[in-house]
Amino acid sequence: MSKRLGLLIDQERCIGCWTCAVICKMENNVGLGNWWNRILSNGHSEYGDSPAMGLDGQPELTYQPTACMHCGNAPCVRACPTGATYKDDNGITRQDYKKCIGCRTCMAACPYNARVFNWGTPQHVPAFEDDHIGDARVPDRPKGVVEKCTFCQEKTTLGEEPACVAGCPAKARVFGDLNDPASEMSRLMRERGAKPLLEDIGTHPQVFYVPPRRKLKPTTLERSGYYGE
Repeated sequence: MSKRLGLLIDQERCIGCWTCAVICKMENNVGLGNWWNRILSNGHSEYGDSPAMGLDGQPELTYQPTACMHCGNAPCVRACPTGATYKDDNGITRQDYKKCIGCRTCMAACPYNARVFNWGTPQHVPAFEDDHIGDARVPDRPKGVVEKCTFCQEKTTLGEEPACVAGCPAKARVFGDLNDPASEMSRLMRERGAKPLLEDIGTHPQVFYVPPRRKLKPTTLERSGYYGE
């Protein structure tokens, strides 16, 4: 049986430190102003009637890491006029930069606002002394193409974890095979009731979220207008 690789994010553990986003940017040589991973915060503790306020009156803030969802029924794949966006044998949504014409149709089609346009040449992160920063296996993207999270394909094809998973200090991320019922990811999904974002629109995301155990006021995150803009 073929693999269907996916990611599980535990919002109970996530501390909103942005380590996943920064290490992703460094490892993949993401240009200035662009992020493949981002962390949204839900609510603001300054206002007592905000979703950040718990039912006991104490401030509570949750974090929503977001990136490409590697959808099983990906709108970006259907929208791309050149075939530059495609699904591989492991279910990962990939990008062929040689075929990309920079039309940004895929960006308009993505309901998760997960894709970015490369406006300039890659800006390499400078090395400190003799230490290498970033994965030398990651190809540079030319100016004028669309890019996004790849699940660190240079690592995962060799059985390694994506950089964001390996680097998370809170151990809030689990990468695994959704088709393997014995995997840690599948176990946590069953035990903790993990769900994808916008599951009702039929995209079948392969990124799932474990909600916090504590009871919070209803979130307004998915209704905030961020997704699909």
